[in-house]
Amino acid sequence: MFNIPLELLKVPFNTRLGKLEEFWDSEAPRLGEDGARGWKIWYSSKPNQVPPSTPSLPSCRPDLDPFRNWAKQEDLLDSRILLPSRSDSDTPDPHSTVLFSDIRPLLLDIRGRRAMEGFRLAWLSFLGLHLPGFHLSTSSEMDWDDRWNLEFLTKTHVLNSIFPSDGFHTPLMTDAVAGVIIGRERQYSSPFGPVHCWGRGVCDVLDLASAVPGKPQRRGLWSQSDITEVDSNIVRHIFSSIRMGKDDVEWDSLALAFELADNPMRYF
Repeated sequence: MFNIPLELLKVPFNTRLGKLEEFWDSEAPRLGEDGARGWKIWYSSKPNQVPPSTPSLPSCRPDLDPFRNWAKQEDLLDSRILLPSRSDSDTPDPHSTVLFSDIRPLLLDIRGRRAMEGFRLAWLSFLGLHLPGFHLSTSSEMDWDDRWNLEFLTKTHVLNSIFPSDGFHTPLMTDAVAGVIIGRERQYSSPFGPVHCWGRGVCDVLDLASAVPGKPQRRGLWSQSDITEVDSNIVRHIFSSIRMGKDDVEWDSLALAFELADNPMRYF
């Protein structure tokens, strides 16, 4: 049940939120962070938890124009800082700190296995791993506002693939052999483009394959280009922290597909 202390499962939801606020305010490592062990372990051994240090904020090359400099810094923070800063840390960006009072009205009591599976898939989508066919709505009539899981289309490498620069295309050249003009063979790229869209369950995450001339087949849901802007450290923490039981086949398959995309030579 996502590391909820067992003794709190039967108490009222508001009481449980009060206990969760103690964990949040303790600044103990949370989901996705180094050293995170979960709320359940913290609840049973509160004095043994050591708050982690807040990572330093990334910096970009300064621009003489203050507005462009601000825009570049905000864009960099938006792509690099995915977890909230510590409330007791000296951070130059106070808006990166999230208090429990900020999120308390948004928290839900999730009990069903299907709901919990959807919740953790939403984590992957938020982190930048696109899941074709994934949606949280139970009917197509309510699906109209599930556009948040298509944010991968705004990534730089995807936009560059969809709208390549003018210098990307090379003219088809010809060769002359003994006075005879011979056209060069056309080189075709992979049939898999940057936009992956199909219904959920159509293909297994490890069965997909695309072939590029002269290169071995690529298998798995994601490629290296799909995870270029993904924080691998946080994703691995997510995969290892919120497994549900020993036979969590779908979750383990997604974890293996991610590792395959991150370092495909490791499995050959």
